[in-house]
Amino acid sequence: MPDVLTRGRNFARRLWLPRAIGLLLSLSCIVSVQLTQPVSIGLWILLLANALLWSPLAYWRAVRARDPYRTELGNLLLDCGSAGFWAASMGFNLLPSATLL
Repeated sequence: MPDVLTRGRNFARRLWLPRAIGLLLSLSCIVSVQLTQPVSIGLWILLLANALLWSPLAYWRAVRARDPYRTELGNLLLDCGSAGFWAASMGFNLLPSATLL
C-alpha cells in the first residue's frame, strides 16, 4: 500500500493536466468578455499569469509539500476563488460566468 506522501503526489499529478486545460479554456471565455470592456493592463497580466503559470505552480507546491494531498485541496480552493474573481471581473456576464463556475 503506497504511503500518504506518494498518494498525495499522485493526486497532484492527476489534477495537473485537467487544471491546465481548464485554465486555458477559461482564458478564452474571459478574454471574449474582457475585450468588450475597458480593462487595465494589470488585469490582463493577472489573467495571463493565472492561465499560464498557476497550473505548474500549483503542481510544484503540491509535490514539494509535506502533505501533498492537503496542499492540493488548498490549490483547489484557490482555483475556486480565482474563478469567482474572474466571474466578478466580467461583471457576472451570464454565459461565460456560468461556464467558468
